[in-house]
Amino acid sequence: MRNRDGRGALWRGFGANFCGVLVGNLTNDIAYHLVDEFIKRKVRSSPRKAWSVFVVAHQENARYSPADFAEDLTKEVLARTAGLTLAYPFQVVFLRVVSQFVWKERVYTGLSDSFLQIYRQEGIRGLYSGFVPFMVSEIGALVLVWIAAYAFRSVVTGDRIWLTIFRFAADYMMRTVLYPFKLVGRMMAISPAPLKIVSPPLLPKFAHWRDCFAYLKMQNSLMRGSNIFMRIVNVDKFATASGKPGSGADSSSSTFAESVASSLEKASRVGRRLPSEPVIAASIRAGGFSEHGKGARFSAFGGFRTSF
Repeated sequence: MRNRDGRGALWRGFGANFCGVLVGNLTNDIAYHLVDEFIKRKVRSSPRKAWSVFVVAHQENARYSPADFAEDLTKEVLARTAGLTLAYPFQVVFLRVVSQFVWKERVYTGLSDSFLQIYRQEGIRGLYSGFVPFMVSEIGALVLVWIAAYAFRSVVTGDRIWLTIFRFAADYMMRTVLYPFKLVGRMMAISPAPLKIVSPPLLPKFAHWRDCFAYLKMQNSLMRGSNIFMRIVNVDKFATASGKPGSGADSSSSTFAESVASSLEKASRVGRRLPSEPVIAASIRAGGFSEHGKGARFSAFGGFRTSF
């Protein structure tokens, strides 16, 4: 990136990302305080003795009760939901601005201009593209980590070091399990954009995030981008998409179509939910596949594997 576009390319989207983090954190703190004050006045009947599921009790023999756990989890979920809801439009702008560098496009040129352009072309819905799967990954991981920590705390009581280690380990595991939803959310955030990287033949247009999920599942690509060190790039297909000759597009497309048909036949035999017909058709039109290990593994970008 630095060699092609200069050092400034490494900071592309920084403004949108910084504003999103700032708005999200401020909203999260304010919402948490408001919910906490409401619970103190309307719900809680006596002072708390234990602070949190992740914090050792500040009084001797203080018990962290199920009521305390439910109260803390409710505050965390509501506060995190409020923060992510207000910060998500900045995430959409950030992802679209970053996606432009692949083909050197300049559709979104600034923070305010990007917001106005997305709103005029897609409405408020465009600013929340992919919001549902993104929230499933974030709030789902939060709830699962808290439940696991509460169960762990009942076994290892009063040990702050083990609670801290378990918190980081559980957070990593839960986010890995829910990573497919985060990937789908990111793809749906940029899917409506007028960018080449999310347009056929590189990527079909999805009517719903469930179609995108089914598309990636059919191609065994739900974990694409989850590994920092292992990346797969189909140079041949990328050259075809770029319009460069000598890539063997015809044979690749026919093989891809046969592979899709075979995958659909196998899925129907085991009773799996199939993608919608437009998604299947777009998959076949995309053409190309990459060989990785045993058998063909498809890519949502027609073989060019990357992540945002």
